[in-house]
Formats: sequence, C-alpha cells, structure tokens
Amino acid sequence: MASGQAASVGAPERATASDRQAAKPGRWWPGEARLLAAAVSGAAIAAGMPPRSAWYLLPLGTALLTWALLGGSWRQRAVQGVVTGAAFFSLTLSWLTGFHPAGFAGVLVIEVVLFAAAMVLVDPCPGRWWTVPAPLVVLEALRARFPFGGFPIPGMALGQLDGPFSPAAPLGGALLVLGLGAAAGAAVTGVAAGGRRPRALVIVGALAAGATAGLVIARPEEAPVGRLQVALVQGGGPRGIPAVASDPDTVTE
Repeated sequence: MASGQAASVGAPERATASDRQAAKPGRWWPGEARLLAAAVSGAAIAAGMPPRSAWYLLPLGTALLTWALLGGSWRQRAVQGVVTGAAFFSLTLSWLTGFHPAGFAGVLVIEVVLFAAAMVLVDPCPGRWWTVPAPLVVLEALRARFPFGGFPIPGMALGQLDGPFSPAAPLGGALLVLGLGAAAGAAVTGVAAGGRRPRALVIVGALAAGATAGLVIARPEEAPVGRLQVALVQGGGPRGIPAVASDPDTVTE
C-alpha cells in the first residue's frame, strides 16, 4: 500500500517536471513574452524619435529590452536583438523607401545585424544591467562610421533633445546622452529584478547622484550671450535622380 501511494504521488511530480521542460524556451527561442517585450522596446524607442517629442520612451524601451534579455543565452539574445532592431529601424528608416526599396532593405539588414551583435555582448545577469546601455553606446559609435562612412540617422539620442539628459551633450556628445537615457531604464529593471539588494541600490543611487550633478553643472544658461548668423541649404529636386543628372540651380533654390 505504501509503495502504491508513493508511486501515485511521484507520478504527478514527474509529469509536472516534464511539462515545465516542454514549456521551457528552446535553444534559440526566448519565449513569446520576451520576444514581445523586445519588439515593443524597439517600437517604443522609435516612437520617441523626431518629429515626435517623447524623451521618456528611450528609458522605457531600454527597461523592456533589459527585462527581455535577462537570463537568455547568447543565441536567444541574438534573436531578441534581431526583433528589437527590426522594430526600431523598420520604423525610423522607412523614409529610405522613397529613394529605393532595395536600398532600404539592404540598410535595414545591416543595421539589424549590428544591433543583434551588440545584444550578444550583454551580460544577462540582473546585476550587470549596465551591460545593456554600454553596447548601445558602442553601436551608435560604430554606426557613425559604418556603413557608407557613417550612417548615424537615426541616432537614438535624437529623441532626447528636450529631455533631462540633453544637458550632458557638451560633456560627451550624443553618446553620453544616449548612455544616460538607456542606463536610466536598464537600472530600473536591474534593481527590480535583483531583489532590491543593498549593493545594487547603492550603485544605482551613486550613479544617479553623479549624473544629476553633472547635468546641473553642464546645463547652459538661458540668458542670451550673443547672436549667430547661419546659412542653411536644403537640397531639392525629385528623389532618385543622381546628383550628376540634377540641375544645380534647382538643388540650391
């Protein structure tokens, strides 16, 4: 009787473990929830880009991306990087279709591959949340030089023009602005996922205090200090026409 009871108790436990194994994401498959978070993160960051003004979408998108990458293998992070990069660049590079659809597809593939490679560098441990904004900064620095000698449009820092991180631009340019905005979102996820460990809270608090002090110091004075005359030239003419076949007078009108 006892052995029969033990068998009846052990069977459901083995079945439950088998169910968990079957429901576990595959070697490349991160799971539906994390893939959805990766896609939403890319779309959120893109939604904060000009001509819209929503600086807070960069920290929000980075927070979602950080959560999506937690605990994932390098293969899963690569897949999530493809999903996030495709969501971001397909929206922010869609204007390239006005020049040539094949050109848009080619640039999109290059940018998505670069984004996926950057996500492979992320450490998926909650305490290493800073490894999410760091590859994003490296990615933006690379995109300023490759492909085609630099293709920084669209840079993720462009959505921070009216945000609280923009005063950091005189100190470190667009890369520092991007790093601060992305770190703000990644830190929230890292602290939340890390169980509020005192060490994590102290590190995040110290970084926040240091960043705040730097932004206050770097913030320019609002009083005018002089006038500057500039000349802007906007290219004209129908799209898709080579420069050698364009009328210079039409272009510079």
